[in-house]
Amino acid sequence: MSLIATVLCVVLAVVFTVAGLNKFSGSELADAAPEHLNISVTFYKVAGVLELLGAIGLIVGVLAAPFLAGLAAACLAGLLLGAVVLHIRAGDAFGIGRVSDQVGGSANGLDAWAPAGGLVILSALTALLVFTN
Repeated sequence: MSLIATVLCVVLAVVFTVAGLNKFSGSELADAAPEHLNISVTFYKVAGVLELLGAIGLIVGVLAAPFLAGLAAACLAGLLLGAVVLHIRAGDAFGIGRVSDQVGGSANGLDAWAPAGGLVILSALTALLVFTN
């Protein structure tokens, strides 16, 4: 595996570990997300488990089985593509952070889907780099 693919795998593993754990944190943002996205709390927590499993797959792939890293990155890209669809379906705008706070909307910070879209691209690129080396 190339150095770039290795670094991307590690970065994605950190990002998805934080994202997955956040779904179980009990924070105001994590508690509001399922309702905002019109999904069940169980579905939201399953997404968190999948993010954590993807992060584990990335690390195991870097350490022992590069194919697993590519597979994990591809699966995470698919998971995040689903997140983008949910955000668009919820009427969220393309943006970063608490966009609605700046334009007088809701104050929950759930109304921007650019981070998920960026992670789709980064995960897909990582999978491509792993599989082509």
